[in-house]
Amino acid sequence: MKQSKFWFLSAIAAGSLAIQPEVSAQLTISPEAGKSAVVDVICPDCVTADLFPSPYVEQTLPGIREALSYIGFDLKATLPQGSSITSAVLDVFDLNTEVDDQFVNVVLVDVPSDWDPETLDFNLAKSTYGAISKDSPSATVGVDPAKALWQGRVAMNLEFQPGRATVGSRAIFESQAPSTDAELVAALNAALADGDGYVTFVLYGETLDDNNMVGIEYGDGEPGPTLTLQIESGATSGETVVFDFDGNDPAAWTSVQSSAKENGPTDLGIISTEDPTVGNSVPPTPLTGTGFIGPVPFEAEDGTNTRDNAHETLVYRSPEFEISPNGEISFALIGGAKPGFDLDAINQDGLPTESDGNGSIGVALRNATTGEYLTFNTRTENGGQAWETIILDEEILGNVIEVGESYTLDFIDYHSGGWGWAGLDNVIIKQGTPITKYDFDDETLQGWTVVAGSSVENGPTQLGVISENHPTVGNSVPPAPLNAPAFIGPVPFEAEDGTNTRDNAHSTLVVRSPEFKIYQDGLISFALIGGSKPGFNIDEINANGLPESSDGNGSIGVALRKASTGEYLNFYTRAENGGQAWETIILGENELRGMIEFDESYTLDFIDYHSGGWGWAGLDDVTIQEGTPVIRYDFDDETLQGWTVVGDSSVENGPTRLGVISENDPNVGNSVPPTPLNSPAFIGPVPFEAENGSNTRDGSHSTLVLRSPEFPLHADGEISFALIGGAKPGFDIEAVNTNGLPTDSAGDGSIGVALRKASTGEYLTFNTRSENGGQAWETIILNGDDFGDMIEEGEHYTLDFIDYHSGGWGWAGMDDVIIRPGTPAPAQAGSITGVSIQDGSIVIEYSGQLEASQSVTGEWTPVNGATSPYSEAITEDSKYFRIVE
Repeated sequence: MKQSKFWFLSAIAAGSLAIQPEVSAQLTISPEAGKSAVVDVICPDCVTADLFPSPYVEQTLPGIREALSYIGFDLKATLPQGSSITSAVLDVFDLNTEVDDQFVNVVLVDVPSDWDPETLDFNLAKSTYGAISKDSPSATVGVDPAKALWQGRVAMNLEFQPGRATVGSRAIFESQAPSTDAELVAALNAALADGDGYVTFVLYGETLDDNNMVGIEYGDGEPGPTLTLQIESGATSGETVVFDFDGNDPAAWTSVQSSAKENGPTDLGIISTEDPTVGNSVPPTPLTGTGFIGPVPFEAEDGTNTRDNAHETLVYRSPEFEISPNGEISFALIGGAKPGFDLDAINQDGLPTESDGNGSIGVALRNATTGEYLTFNTRTENGGQAWETIILDEEILGNVIEVGESYTLDFIDYHSGGWGWAGLDNVIIKQGTPITKYDFDDETLQGWTVVAGSSVENGPTQLGVISENHPTVGNSVPPAPLNAPAFIGPVPFEAEDGTNTRDNAHSTLVVRSPEFKIYQDGLISFALIGGSKPGFNIDEINANGLPESSDGNGSIGVALRKASTGEYLNFYTRAENGGQAWETIILGENELRGMIEFDESYTLDFIDYHSGGWGWAGLDDVTIQEGTPVIRYDFDDETLQGWTVVGDSSVENGPTRLGVISENDPNVGNSVPPTPLNSPAFIGPVPFEAENGSNTRDGSHSTLVLRSPEFPLHADGEISFALIGGAKPGFDIEAVNTNGLPTDSAGDGSIGVALRKASTGEYLTFNTRSENGGQAWETIILNGDDFGDMIEEGEHYTLDFIDYHSGGWGWAGMDDVIIRPGTPAPAQAGSITGVSIQDGSIVIEYSGQLEASQSVTGEWTPVNGATSPYSEAITEDSKYFRIVE
């Protein structure tokens, strides 16, 4: 096998340890609803302000049976670019009622996202936004099931709380059967990936028997309905492709097997709510939008049930796609649950030609090159009312996906009889991110190079391939590779006469990997066997180079090396000597943070300068997951993660610096700081409160500044960070850039995060919270719209967390900083942009390298020292100019 892109760690050998890669760090964001409105069946033409005059509406959302509360969240504006939601929880402030058995329902609705709280009334909600009502036995409201994507329920003020307990005074909605948590996550991801990113929930009471208002009350500073989203920042999700089949668009899916049998379905195809020609019956409502894939016709025009009738095998196939083993595929099914798909038999003999009562219906993952089916999934039970979402994750895909291959999804139906049909909707393919693997099992170095060998007699000459297929490595039996047939080790392992060469003296041996990039959320792993030989003195070796020869105190192991400078960054060896079991070493985010630089290139060097007992080692299964070009600071290792204090304070009774505040460290004072966005730590004023109970965080202090490491940033980059505490704007960028930051805090001072140009110290942007608040974090996102033309190619920047405010809400906390530097702008091709005559000279405006010649076909030479605009006196001689890049 040649050097290949791959995506997972594999360690399958007798006596070996299988270690899976670390999951990339996940982030939690908790946005409040961006807009809310109340509609009431008793007053169908009233809008919120008419029904519940201010300020009451600003404090509550009702849960009574006669009213619906619409709340909306703009996911696309809230979440960092490329995010993938992994879990979602909706919560509200607990109801202010002492009546038992009070429940509030919530429904995620498939409705247009442009609803306006200022104009939304019940009539409009009923015609456009999914509201329904009934008059008997009393006026009640609800939501059209056809518009529902997910539904939940929460009990208020009960001693017994079903499902999750309430958190503080906030109540968490539980999925209500047949809905599941997975369906909520899938619907939110679909909105994020394929829609406008706006989602709307509807709340309404269930068992209230009077007209009393049940308020979802907000205390002072208490957030309203909040959607807490755990997200992956794109590290393992890669590109996402969504097929929702709306608008009668098959999105390049094709019918590859049809049927000509009478009275049965002829194809699998789009069934649309906008197309009544599917028959006289009413097919199920799509999971989202207007269309799904199902048997066509669903029912004949004369009322005959065609969908359950006999037919030739039907197959509807997706476009080809690539996916990695750390990717994910999800899809929703409705209708019949028909397993029994025999992968081995079908791959050998092909699909059955016709349906029968024992046939299967479901979705199969297919290798596009070989046509082999790899997985098959169907519903868990028959059902025509609720969609079931099926997810193929890394645990499943890791066993079947091969690097470089293309795949399809085949929707297959060869069942007839009861529940002899199914529908398919919302197919989501997250392609994942590749890694590079070197297993040496093609018995080559796979691009690694020998950069240091040895000519010392009776010792190994190099680090090279040792294979079970080549006994010429010596008379002894080398250890079994982690994965057969080969690994890297000292060559020869033993001389033909039986001499132990591997432990003998030799010049220092080095074999080096190809260069690679690695980012903060990347991962490096490799397996070692043989000697455990630490003692690698990085400082000395970086100053003086590797030793020339081995000795009894030398080292054997793998070093991470910065390619541009040759500097070694760290060195890894086995925990103990051993020739029977391979030891896998993993460098994850915690190890890489602070050691690697953004967009640098690196190598792995396998180094041996030890001789004597256990004076050898073997290397196998090197795996490099590049990660995503994202810089993340979560402070959850309870360090500053490379940020530096550049402004501190010695003013008594005030904070001394901006530093780590951790749930694990009670020394921050007697009060309880806010909960981190992600536990256990965030950045804030230290000390938060003095040990005697004095409020230090709001006290006077010298200006505090905490500065990030430098990072590149391009026009398409994005920065996000979360803030809690005081909202203190008023940062005058021009004044600060002219005169510097104030030396001391004041009551009109600012707290927030500023983007700073590293080369000049100039501040470019400043952001603070939108309002004071110590209960909910607010995530701020900056992108190209905010940067404008401020960003310069080749520049580096910092984020400065700045505090020069004292008094009420005179503090803030910062957490979960995410920097996506973006991609460099492509180099502009050189060109002549202007030519003019001025004062007897020709003036040339250009970019690139200016060259001149006496003739078009003559010798061209650079115009030394020329800069644009270039001026040259006009003479009678001919002269030609051109631009080269």
